Amino acid sequence: MKTISLMAAMFLTAALAGPAAEAGQIPFNGTIEAAETVQIFGDPPLFSVLGSGTATTTQLGQFTLLYTFIALESQEVAIGASNYIAANGVDIIYTYATGVGSPTPDPDVVSVAETHTISGGTGRYADARGSFTLNRLVNVVTGATSGSFNGSIIVRGNQ
Repeated sequence: MKTISLMAAMFLTAALAGPAAEAGQIPFNGTIEAAETVQIFGDPPLFSVLGSGTATTTQLGQFTLLYTFIALESQEVAIGASNYIAANGVDIIYTYATGVGSPTPDPDVVSVAETHTISGGTGRYADARGSFTLNRLVNVVTGATSGSFNGSIIVRGNQ
């Protein structure tokens, strides 16, 4: 009987130490480098921004970054969405965001502060939640942008 109880305890320990052991809140901090293109529509002008690049996180590795924003110049605000695609191409983090642009001393560069809400994903990031702030500089002539982000993501663990 003691052998059966010991085996049951070992089985339960192994079962409970599975994917859920990696679940929880993880820092989501890092840097981005991207390029974006802008199309201008209407009067007052609306800007459609499409971007792609790389995000490197301190805890979760490197991601391919894809994003789109709609910005209203007169208000200096934008709304948009982004996807952070893990190196395996399967695990994707979805976010929606708001942003505010501000001029800098360099007329070719805009400072952008964004607030992202993590709204789920695929693979390991299915049902993920969290938020982060992204602060970046955008060269409006070349489309080059870079910056850093800080926040956290709550994941349920590997599938």
